[in-house]
Order: sequence, then structure tokens, then C-alpha cells
Amino acid sequence: KEFLDACIGVIKYDRIFYSTKIPRRLRRGDSFGGGKSNLCVQCHQPRNTSSVSPAPNVNAAATDTLTITTPRWYQHYGVQAQMFLGTGGNGGFQFPGYSYSNSGHTSLIQAKTLGCIDCHMQEPVGGGAAKAGGHTMWLAYEAEGNETFIVKDCKVCHSDITTGTATTLSATAFNAYKSNARNNIAAQIDTLANLLMDTTITKKWNAGSRVDLEPTRTTYGKTLPWLTKSVDAEGQVSYSVPAGDGKKSTSTNLYAYPPIKAKGVRAGALWNFMFIEHDRSEGVHNYQYAKSLLSASIAELNKP
Repeated sequence: KEFLDACIGVIKYDRIFYSTKIPRRLRRGDSFGGGKSNLCVQCHQPRNTSSVSPAPNVNAAATDTLTITTPRWYQHYGVQAQMFLGTGGNGGFQFPGYSYSNSGHTSLIQAKTLGCIDCHMQEPVGGGAAKAGGHTMWLAYEAEGNETFIVKDCKVCHSDITTGTATTLSATAFNAYKSNARNNIAAQIDTLANLLMDTTITKKWNAGSRVDLEPTRTTYGKTLPWLTKSVDAEGQVSYSVPAGDGKKSTSTNLYAYPPIKAKGVRAGALWNFMFIEHDRSEGVHNYQYAKSLLSASIAELNKP
């Protein structure tokens, strides 16, 4: 209901005609002309870079440093607009010297042939109390104890989906479809995460000490990585940036995490990880762009 209320609020404020017919000027200055998807990107876009200042700079020299003093040094969680824009947007950090490209979804969005609603708001399943599709935004639901995916509108483009029913696929078949591509992105995300959590790697790109000064933390006296990982009781994985100003708080009497002082453009690898992780599609939205960013980030961190 909260999501629906938010959408209705946008429609009342901005008028649905303008929202779908006129390209949206996003907070980071990008233009997004995706027809009905324009309404979705009102929320599903990164915040302005001023909130995560300083942003990585592609023109940074090898001797330059970028200082990160906040654990929230990343774009907003809803980054799908910039992921779809890909090379034409201000989403990922494009390291110089590498090639970047977009998948077919980008051109289809721009041509208004495909939109967010085509996948996420397919014909509802489950009657009045819809289990998936429509305003649930869900692609999957439980049918007779088995996880099932709606794929009716996906088949308009993906005619090679030949198993399942006319409208659905089992979870097994869905996960097997294009599995090589999605598994490749998942593996690259894991590789990049491991590099950012490896102090032998990040230490190469630190311009200054990253030793934790807070005695109450288990990392006290140790060099901190650029990324940490946690798993909750339900097995949900989340990542955070262990960075602060390194100062002792007058209210808590505790030391904040030390800042990350990254050499040259290397902080762009952390930027790209959080961008792709927060997209939450494992490359489905824009496979080629996600793959390009991940490959470049991994290569940069592995440089001697």
C-alpha cells in the first residue's frame, strides 16, 4: 500500500500525462524517456552525488586521493533508472581504458517498446487477492507449494522460453533460463566483494592508515577493508562501508571508523559494487553494462 500511495502521489502532483510523455530529468541530471517507466524512475533512481561527496573522478591522477568519511558512500538503493541508462547515464564509474556497452533492454526502454510494468506488472495471478503481477510488483508466487514465475509478457521478446505454461515457468526452469549470464554476474559480484573485503588488496590502494582505534570493536588494532559483509538470521546478506571521520565522539566516547583515503580512481570499484548490488537484478536489467563495470573494477583492484 505504501508503494501504491507513493505512485498515486506522484501522479496527482505531476499529472500522469507529463510523467509518461515527457522525458524525466533525474536528480543526477540524466534524461530518462521511458514512457510509462518514467513514473517508476521517480523513485527508482540514485540520489544526487552531493549526498555522497566526493564522487569518484575519472580524471583523477594516480597521485590523487579520494577521502570517504561516511558508511553511506554509495548511491541510493533504487538505482534501476541509471542501470537501464547504462553508458548513457551517470550510474556506474567507468574506468578509463575499458569498453562499456548496454544490453537490448536499454534500447527497448528508450524506444518505449519495453518498460518496467511489462515485467513487474504483468496480468495478476490469484484473482482479487493477487499473488503476483499487477500492483504486487512480484514476478514469483507459490503455486501448489512450488515457487512459480510469471513470464507471459517476457515471452514477447524471449520467444526461446518454450517450457512451462503459456504464462508461467517453474522456479527451476526460470533459474535455468539464461543461467550462464546471471551466474556470471553473481560470480563477478562475489569476486569484487571479496577483493574489497581483502585488506591485502585494499591496503595497496590506501593513502594512509586504516587501523581501527575503537577498543570495543572486534576489529580494534586491525587494518580495515573497504567493505564488510553481514548475514542475518534469515540468511539475508548485506554489505556496508566501514568508514567515518576517525574521530572520538563526545557523546558516546567511541571512535568512528577511520576514513578511506583511496588512491587515484580505485574508489570507483567500491562505487560500482554498491551500484550493481543495489540494482538487485543480477544483470537482468542491463547485463552488458553490469558485466563491463564489474570486469573493469576487478581488473583495477588486481593491478600491482
